[in-house]
Amino acid sequence: MYILYTVIAIVVLKYAYEFFVTLYHSRQEITEFKNSLEGLVETSTDFDLENVFEFFELFHQKYNFFTLEVVDEISKLSHRLQHDEEDITELTVKFKNIESPFVIVFFKCDLEAVRIYIQSHPIIIEIVENEMEAFFELKGM
Repeated sequence: MYILYTVIAIVVLKYAYEFFVTLYHSRQEITEFKNSLEGLVETSTDFDLENVFEFFELFHQKYNFFTLEVVDEISKLSHRLQHDEEDITELTVKFKNIESPFVIVFFKCDLEAVRIYIQSHPIIIEIVENEMEAFFELKGM
C-alpha cells in the first residue's frame, strides 16, 4: 500500500511540476508582450466590414506602412471572425526614423461590423486617427 501511495504522489508531483512550468512560461510570454507595448498609445473605432479593406488600402497607399498583401489579410481576418470573437495582428511599421510595433486588435461587435483597436507609437497613432477622420468624412459618416 505504501508503494501505491508513493507512486501516486510521484505522478501528482510530476503533473504539478509540468503545470507550474507551463504557467511560468505563459506568464513570461505575457510579460514580454506587455513590455513590448510600453510607451504605445491606442486608438479605436468601428468599421462596417465592407469598409475595412478600403480604409487600410488608402492608408497603405498614403503611408506604405505595410504591403497590400497585409491589407488583404487584415480584411479577410475581419470577415472571418465570428460575433463576439477577437483576434490580434502584430506588425512592425516604420515612419521616418520611428520603428514601432503596430498592434491591431479586431473585435467582431456586430454581424456586419468590427471594432478595431490599434496600438503604436504616439506619432503613428496621431496619423491613424487623422486618416480615420478623413476616411469617415470621405464616406459621409
